[in-house]
Amino acid sequence: MKLRASGLVVCAVFGCNTIKEMFKPGTVSGRMESKGELGDWVMDKGLCYSGENEKYFGALAVGPDESGIAIKLVKDPTKGWQVMVNNATTCAGSGAEKSKCSSVVLNPEHCKKLEADVVTTNMTINNVKVVNGKVTLDCAVGTSTIRGELTLDHCH
Repeated sequence: MKLRASGLVVCAVFGCNTIKEMFKPGTVSGRMESKGELGDWVMDKGLCYSGENEKYFGALAVGPDESGIAIKLVKDPTKGWQVMVNNATTCAGSGAEKSKCSSVVLNPEHCKKLEADVVTTNMTINNVKVVNGKVTLDCAVGTSTIRGELTLDHCH
């Protein structure tokens, strides 16, 4: 009887349909496109994770399995938002290949537009605060360009 009663409380507080959704992986939507040295790719969906997993404030958006696409939003306390973008060509695959993975850090001097925002929600899953975020980029580094906008939802 105690289990049923506690289940009713959970359903009453969170809603029975929402409880299943609460533990789903974080998602990425929108469109970000890279051309040049960072690889030619488009990210229009993927998974996201809270930066708390790696002890920073921000979030990580990753592309499809083994694609090597990753965009990390990090809020530096003195420099503001910085965006790290993997070189998908060097980061694709798994295992030993990942040891050759390289990335570039974008900051406002590389970009016509670099807007990022990550907010902490009132939810915690597995001791990680769930975050939502948004990033808009129009940047050029070397021969690479990266442009677009992504929304990160329920990252933990």
